[in-house]
Amino acid sequence: MESDKIVKIRHSLAHLLASAIMESYPKTKLGIGNIEFGCLKPWPQT
Repeated sequence: MESDKIVKIRHSLAHLLASAIMESYPKTKLGIGNIEFGCLKPWPQT
């Protein structure tokens, strides 16, 4: 099982990615994407 530390880092990076997407594309609506490496990824809905 992966360490708790890497899971927390991936979770934080997912938030940063979502924030960057929203800044670049303000009309984007975020949803929950696929689960990879034990982390839910926010992804733009088109």
